[in-house]
Amino acid sequence: IDALWQTVIENSDDLYEEQKEQMKSQIKAAFGEETIKSNMESASAIYPDKPVKKGDKWIINTSVDGDIKIKVATEYELLDFTSEYALIKGNAIIEPLDSEAAGMMPMKFDFSGSQIAEIKVDINTGWIIEAKTTQEIEGEIEMNMGGSQQGNEEVKISMKMVQETLVTN
Repeated sequence: IDALWQTVIENSDDLYEEQKEQMKSQIKAAFGEETIKSNMESASAIYPDKPVKKGDKWIINTSVDGDIKIKVATEYELLDFTSEYALIKGNAIIEPLDSEAAGMMPMKFDFSGSQIAEIKVDINTGWIIEAKTTQEIEGEIEMNMGGSQQGNEEVKISMKMVQETLVTN
């Protein structure tokens, strides 16, 4: 992930080196490895707060707390229940908790996304046997590059991220 952002920023010919370093720092904090780990942790928050039967649905609200704070509202459904596993489907809506983040460079966000998950859980242990997720986030990030030789410069980055994850035991 970090290498991807490094490439994007290094290929931005219209930015000064100082601006590139600021962008790298800010984006790494917002969409870097630690944020991805936090996303994975919130993806395992799948269990209902009461017993459920096949066809039952429940909602879990989570958040990712980084420089960009994200809220995730997921509706889960118990699709199947066998003697070995429970099959759970999740549909999530992803949105920023705040449209602005402070840091070395003030940033504004306008994005939203979704996540679809199919999860097999061992009914004896409660451990996830397998989880397949597809996450899509699309929108814009606007950064104020501050005082530069060109004056106060605003940079907009359009983004579309698609992340597919497979977790197995």
